[in-house]
Amino acid sequence: MSSVVLKLIAVITMLIDHAAASCFHIWGLYGIEVPLLDMNLYWFCRLIGRIAFPIYCFLIVEGVHYTRDWKKYALRLGALALLSELPFDFCLHGLQINLGRPDVFGQLMDGLDWKHQNVFFTLLLGMLCVQFLKAGRQLLTGYWAGKKDRTVPDRIRFLLFTVLRYASWIAVTLGLAWVAEHVLCTDYGNGGVIMISIMGLIDEYWEDVAAWLPKWLIRTAICALALWTCCQVLNNEFEMWGMIALLPIALYNGKKGYSNKVLQYGFYLFYPVHLVVLGIIKMIG
Repeated sequence: MSSVVLKLIAVITMLIDHAAASCFHIWGLYGIEVPLLDMNLYWFCRLIGRIAFPIYCFLIVEGVHYTRDWKKYALRLGALALLSELPFDFCLHGLQINLGRPDVFGQLMDGLDWKHQNVFFTLLLGMLCVQFLKAGRQLLTGYWAGKKDRTVPDRIRFLLFTVLRYASWIAVTLGLAWVAEHVLCTDYGNGGVIMISIMGLIDEYWEDVAAWLPKWLIRTAICALALWTCCQVLNNEFEMWGMIALLPIALYNGKKGYSNKVLQYGFYLFYPVHLVVLGIIKMIG
């Protein structure tokens, strides 16, 4: 399963989730019972939506792994976060727009919900945590590779640097998680940032530590730990349904799959565009 297939799964499940959250009450679908399941259609669709976020988090880690310029990657995520904020509030957090009034810009500014920012702010902060971990690994690898005659003091220094690296990574993760939760008030908040950061451990030295284990198993176990930690931090057991996402993540083959610029930017822009469309449907409904 390529990354393009993972992205398709993420956008489809996210669309189902957001459609339920924004439009089911006006479509009269909220209370329809799902056969054989002790839940209605609304909660069933929200359950399906839990699949999207773990996949997006995993794709952020893959993006950090393969990107040639992490700064440009961060700028793209930041730009998309800013671009998506109005659509996010318009669709999911009650932003009202009356096109008959002349002060449309004033309506937008007054209607922005500063207590809820969209998930791409969370993805950006999590990406910075993973990049910090990657940069430390590159520095440590370069240091160790430069030691031809590895003496006992060299090995002790390497161990100390490793401990310092992980301690710094934890500090950075907790700091950015605090920013997500208390400053930016992002979707998934501190739990989301911590989840992405833990998933960054996928790229660690597992071929040296546990070479006898298949990579897909290590990848899946780390993602499971990350999601479990996120749920504990958020105190939200419903997000555990995201464990379903572990199946496509386990089947990921490490390949990009078919891609071009249109498809690439289409996946980026799908988030704000589908929120605008659902927001308009909700407004006219």
